[in-house]
Amino acid sequence: VIPNTVDVKKLPTKNGIKKTVGEMWDAYTEFSLGEDSFSNMIINYIEQMMPEYLESARAYLSGSSHHGFNCYIMRRDLFEQMCEMQFPIMKRFEDDCASFGIVSEGRTVGYLGEALNGLFIHYLINERKVSYKELQLVFFHNTTRGNAFFKKIKFRIKSIFGALLSLFFPRGSKRRRWLKKLLVHQ
Repeated sequence: VIPNTVDVKKLPTKNGIKKTVGEMWDAYTEFSLGEDSFSNMIINYIEQMMPEYLESARAYLSGSSHHGFNCYIMRRDLFEQMCEMQFPIMKRFEDDCASFGIVSEGRTVGYLGEALNGLFIHYLINERKVSYKELQLVFFHNTTRGNAFFKKIKFRIKSIFGALLSLFFPRGSKRRRWLKKLLVHQ
C-alpha cells in the first residue's frame, strides 16, 4: 500500500513547478556534495553502490510520477530489501559529508531517504512487477484542536477528584488543613 502517485508538474516547490522527479528534488535542496545536482548525486551513489537499481533510478528521476512522503505498508521481505538499498547509501552520504568537513543542511538526509524510497517503489512496480494498491494520503494541518477531547476528559477527572476531595476533606475542615500541610511539606 502506497500513497497515490503524484504528478510533479502539479507540486509547487520553492523554485516553482518542475517537470521531472529529479528536478523536483533538485529544487528542494541545492546540496549535492560536488555533483552538479542532488538528483545526479543520487544516480552517482546508485551507480557505485547499488547498480541493480540504476535503470530504475534513471527512469524514476527523469519521469514525472512521484512516489513520495515515505508512507507505505509492505511485506517484510520487501521492507528489508528497501532498507538494504536505502541505508547504506544514506550512511555513505553522511560519511562523505564528514570526510569533506561538510554539515548537511536541514532535511537533506531526509530528502535523500524519501527520494530513495520513491525510487525503490518505482523499482518494485516497474522491474519486479509487485502488486500494490494506492490510497489517498491524509495530512493533518492543525492537530491542536483535536486535543479538545483530552481537555474535556482532564476537566472531568479534575471535577470528579475535586468532588471526592470535598466529600472526604470538606473546605475549612481540620482534615483539609492537615492534608494541605502534608502535601506542602513533601
